[in-house]
Amino acid sequence: MQLQLPNPGRAIRRRVTATKEAFSSVEGFKKALLVQESDGFSSPSSGWWTWSNAHMDPTPPAERTWGWINYFFLWWSYGFSTGVWTIGSSMIASGLTAWQAIICVFIAHLLGAIAIVVNSRFGATYHIGYPVFQRISFGVYGSLFPVLLRSGTGLVWVGVQIYQGGKFTSVIIRCIFGNGWKDIPNTIPASSLITTTDLAGTLIFWAITFPLLFIKVHNTRWLWTIKAYVLPPCVIGLFIYTQVLHKSSGTTSFGTIKGYSGSTLAWTMLKYINSAMGKVNQPDLARYAKTRTSPLWSQLLALPIANTAVACLGIFATSSTYAAWGKLIWNPWDLCTAILDRHWEGGVRFAVLLVSLAFTLSIFVSNQAANVIPFGADITALCPRVLNINRGQIIAYCLALPICPWYILNSVSCADYFFRKGNIHVPSLYTGDAMGQYYYTAGVSWKALVAFWVGCAPTIPGFAGTFGNNIAIGAVHLFYIGWLYATISSTLVYLALCSVVPDRHMRKARQARFEQWADEQADLLDRERTLPVHRDGEGEDELAEKKKGDDVAGVGEVIY
Repeated sequence: MQLQLPNPGRAIRRRVTATKEAFSSVEGFKKALLVQESDGFSSPSSGWWTWSNAHMDPTPPAERTWGWINYFFLWWSYGFSTGVWTIGSSMIASGLTAWQAIICVFIAHLLGAIAIVVNSRFGATYHIGYPVFQRISFGVYGSLFPVLLRSGTGLVWVGVQIYQGGKFTSVIIRCIFGNGWKDIPNTIPASSLITTTDLAGTLIFWAITFPLLFIKVHNTRWLWTIKAYVLPPCVIGLFIYTQVLHKSSGTTSFGTIKGYSGSTLAWTMLKYINSAMGKVNQPDLARYAKTRTSPLWSQLLALPIANTAVACLGIFATSSTYAAWGKLIWNPWDLCTAILDRHWEGGVRFAVLLVSLAFTLSIFVSNQAANVIPFGADITALCPRVLNINRGQIIAYCLALPICPWYILNSVSCADYFFRKGNIHVPSLYTGDAMGQYYYTAGVSWKALVAFWVGCAPTIPGFAGTFGNNIAIGAVHLFYIGWLYATISSTLVYLALCSVVPDRHMRKARQARFEQWADEQADLLDRERTLPVHRDGEGEDELAEKKKGDDVAGVGEVIY
């Protein structure tokens, strides 16, 4: 099979032509706002709302291009990122020893890998993303609640990652143009917590990476492949440089070790295990899997191994620089800056340039998979008539510059999927008809909302305690294990409610074998797209006549 690479020149010409037509008349502009419609999974709509578009439909076979090696590269290269390098910093700064921190990192990412694999199963089986996935458990209207939650928290991290990319961009510019860049006067107030050069670097990083948002999601696997080959040698090279400065003895004495023991040590380690369990929103990537097992072992093994190994490199590299320079430097961009401050030779500058370029690529690719693509998918679900995933990514980039951090996780939908034995009626995901299986009560599942709040609400007082408020120690401890508590409690409550008060369709789903309905709907899930692609850069310039025929989502023909 011949590999077909994208033709950027053709895509640019098509986009320029489409832009000219969009601004040629009012009607042309209105037409340009619309995105490619659903290929029969939801009924055509003339209003602002519709239940699907081409990016919310099940991924067609031609776009299921991610094999096990792509998911392995994703997590292997993700491990060699700035966040993983520095993950031990907060743990050791809090008083843990290096080895206690490493144990926390391994446990956190092992649990995270298990959660990622579980979250991937639905996407790899039905080839549908997170927003549509939530309709199963929360209801077709109730699903907008978790979608809004995820889009808001994801947007925070888009901004954080863009800022980190800007820090490396500033290092790159200094390597190329010299210390004149470093010596630019800072005219920004200290209260803004950013300097003139860092702000400029952030804006430059934003502008350079912006065009990459137009890459189709199923083609982004090549970015991970490039990252998997480029970044590890650079990270290992940076580590070797620190060992040449001063070989780490393994004691990693940073003057912060507090010698915790007993329950204090246990709760401190649980706190940092909980804080390290960040995860990519896997249904949005698993939907492009070639097979149901493609995202299984590759993710389960690559994530904990790579993340733990790189966290070790970061800890011992910091030990070496501390011994050599007497200064704690955790962030890779600060380490690169410190190297330039002390070694301004041409060869060193070139090496730092290469490392910074690799980290810059890493930050963009990780940000796209973990935050930008999920935000694009979520915002698409809120307004499918005029938004698709690529347009949503652009919105994320435009809104993210002024924003900063915290994250959330939901486990109800995974519990629902496995409780119903993986049997989903796909047409009911794309209709607001009361006959649909996931309409529940006025389009909302009260069981999912109850389970969500049971898992979420008890951790809120402990979160308030982290800001210095006088909160009971039990509430603070509960917040320390917030991820584990929320996952386990919401899962058990939801399963209990579904067992005690089951709906009619849940009973039928549980009577079938595991994922039997996916096999029986294979013709529907595996059909190739028949509608032409809309003009916003993804296909033909002109829209053909709207496809006529039976609406797949006609729930009057619910078959289960």
